[in-house]
Amino acid sequence: MNRCKKWLLYTLSIFLIFAFAGCSEAKFLEPGEDDEIVCENYKNYINNMDSYRCYVMESKERLASKYSVDTEPLAIFSPMSHQTIAVGDFHSLAIVDGSLWAWGSNWHGQLGDETTDNRARPVQIGTYTNWASVAVGGGHTVALKNDGSLWAWGYNLQGQLGNGTTEGRIRPTQIGFDTDWVSVFAGDRYTMAIKTDGSLWAWGNNSHGQLGDGTTEDRLVPTQVGSNTDWTRVMPDAIHTLALTNDGNLWFWGSDLSISFDRGSPPRFTSSSSPAQVHNMPVQIGTYADWVRMIAERGWHSEFLIKDDGSLWAKGNNSEGQLGDGTIINRDTFVQIGKDTDWVIVVTGGSRTVAMKTDSSVWSWGWAGRRTHCGEIGPILSFSLIGDGGDDDRHNPVKIIDGLISIQN
Repeated sequence: MNRCKKWLLYTLSIFLIFAFAGCSEAKFLEPGEDDEIVCENYKNYINNMDSYRCYVMESKERLASKYSVDTEPLAIFSPMSHQTIAVGDFHSLAIVDGSLWAWGSNWHGQLGDETTDNRARPVQIGTYTNWASVAVGGGHTVALKNDGSLWAWGYNLQGQLGNGTTEGRIRPTQIGFDTDWVSVFAGDRYTMAIKTDGSLWAWGNNSHGQLGDGTTEDRLVPTQVGSNTDWTRVMPDAIHTLALTNDGNLWFWGSDLSISFDRGSPPRFTSSSSPAQVHNMPVQIGTYADWVRMIAERGWHSEFLIKDDGSLWAKGNNSEGQLGDGTIINRDTFVQIGKDTDWVIVVTGGSRTVAMKTDSSVWSWGWAGRRTHCGEIGPILSFSLIGDGGDDDRHNPVKIIDGLISIQN
């Protein structure tokens, strides 16, 4: 790049930083420059509450649906069904007929393909065909096999892989030897899972009490949360956790920075809570109805549903084409996405959406990660997150996995 172009790039970067003061640093990347630098600056809200306020604004667009993949009404009295698609901030995974596929950022080996190379197209992870469920955190991945064993890989600085160390892994590594895991959930830098007996276990970052074990100490191996054995669903975030028990009660633990609640009012998501308090053990804050309402509050920017006839419908924010209707027009009411009637699963990660059809093909659309995000602020990646290898946002579903074969052209 010549000197003139570099000067222009530098000037534009400085302008963005000052123009959007209050959010984290914005930066353009030259080819070959490490995207992780931008990502870590962007995601330093863990230790910087001012940056976290920016994150909270964006989280209302993406976090709820990121951890909830069911397309049917939630069932209270059973553990959460297997999540065959997981859409994270910068990487995604899908289980296709038992095989595991991944694409997107791979700075910490979170794709599990034994490299740290970013992938603009899906790559198969190993040769196993017995994967049942998958969840993604900020830089790590956890997955469950049909035999009840639990596996993890990627970033591990705070023990979120549960292997007793803080060393990362670039390939799936089993967590202990237990084979009675039934559901798994990933927060930003921590992990939670439910066993067949209904007990809840947690490990990883615990700086805000988000593990719920009565301390604020990180855990390098699965640690049981209390003694209850009736947990059914968990929604981990960055600094707090929400969970349901099979009697329909809603529980909370961690920092209440972005949640406002008291004994006289239902819990609500807010941009801040001052002063923030830490609850390092589960506190009952509501009922199943509150859970449903809070999920709706978080996911109001984009909603998807699959009707009984297999048709796909969407409404809400469409600034990045994440609804898939071919436009970037926000929708106040549900509109049908295309004319196909063979959709079976849809998962949205805020400004990206991934879905599967009855023929096991996987489709993706929305924000490609090539420009700013977080209210037009954030990292500008040097690779695409859609999975089709293209450079631009996709406003219509594009096929990225055809059955068991990754699309190459």
